[in-house]
Amino acid sequence: MAVALGVAVGRAAGVTGGRVEVPLDDAAYARMGKAIRHEAFASNRVFRIADLAAAMNRREPLGLVPAAPAQAPLGEDELHERAARATFALYTLSEEDYKTGNHARLGAAFLIHPGVAATCFHAFKGLGEPFVAAGLTVEGRPVTVVKILALYPLEDLALLQVEGAGDTVLPLRPDTPAGVRVRAIGHPLNKYFFAVEGMVGRYGIKSGPGGERLTRLHLMIHSIGGFSGGAIVDAAGNAVGMLDSFETLKAGAATYDVHSAIPAATIRARFNEPYTCGMKPEAVAAVLRPVAAPGASVEVHTIKTEGPKGAAIAEVRSDAPHAYTVRVEDKGGNELARGRPSDALRAELPEWAKPLYDENVKTAEAKAAALAPQVGEAER
Repeated sequence: MAVALGVAVGRAAGVTGGRVEVPLDDAAYARMGKAIRHEAFASNRVFRIADLAAAMNRREPLGLVPAAPAQAPLGEDELHERAARATFALYTLSEEDYKTGNHARLGAAFLIHPGVAATCFHAFKGLGEPFVAAGLTVEGRPVTVVKILALYPLEDLALLQVEGAGDTVLPLRPDTPAGVRVRAIGHPLNKYFFAVEGMVGRYGIKSGPGGERLTRLHLMIHSIGGFSGGAIVDAAGNAVGMLDSFETLKAGAATYDVHSAIPAATIRARFNEPYTCGMKPEAVAAVLRPVAAPGASVEVHTIKTEGPKGAAIAEVRSDAPHAYTVRVEDKGGNELARGRPSDALRAELPEWAKPLYDENVKTAEAKAAALAPQVGEAER
């Protein structure tokens, strides 16, 4: 049944991500996705938490040889077709969610090497076991995830061994400077193989929970949930990075969404670098603990309100937007307070930080309300 559906979708969709004369049929893709997930469970092609733990504790390097980045710019049609062929829709869902309606998280993944795809780690976070990971190409072919090769929670990166995704690989370009125009393909709001454009704004530093300093790619691009795991593609068809989360910045009355992405250099380094995470069982359990409610891939909106002496920062997660926390730092990066918004937390702050805290909480509440109106809000 899955193969027949795949042929039907492929004929309806074409292979270029949709044309005027052959528009994409989202309903057909959705039906095919459900059939693929059903077949995966029926064939017992499932994964368990132990598979994720093993991928996080991988010791040996992958040993892959990266393709040389392309140099010649492509025409618009050829560029879009290449990006669409290299991308597939990625579904993840637990057996429990399958039995209660076959509702899966939908994100993107793309080929970085023959038979190897990159996507976001958060696509696998909080899944009950057993669970399925499966894909669907723009032509309507099913993609089998054979193995979860490696997981890097800190970078929000997952590398997968796949079959059926085709042979169009996006070379990783690690040296893309700021100012380059780029595009991405994802599946926002279940609109399959949707393209957006933007620009590489800069590279910046992000501090990890243990003081790690991570290089991030920042860009202005119109994307929402469903683009997570999508390649950021330059004019020659190279992947310069991968979309994974938002930062919401406030300037006066205006707010701006800046996408924080995984640079291609970070992904490419994993081809030959050994991974020595060595996560203890309790750390694995904490990283993989179930989220409040399954749904689309989780997006993290980082809201930062700055002043001359420091900043207030909130992180609003799309899976539990009203359970956000706020931290306040001075200019030196020293944490002054952290926790759920409360009068007690505010009282701990120096006077200069209280206005920043108030403004940050106000913006975070607005973002949370937009993501998930609470009971009674929709009627107001």
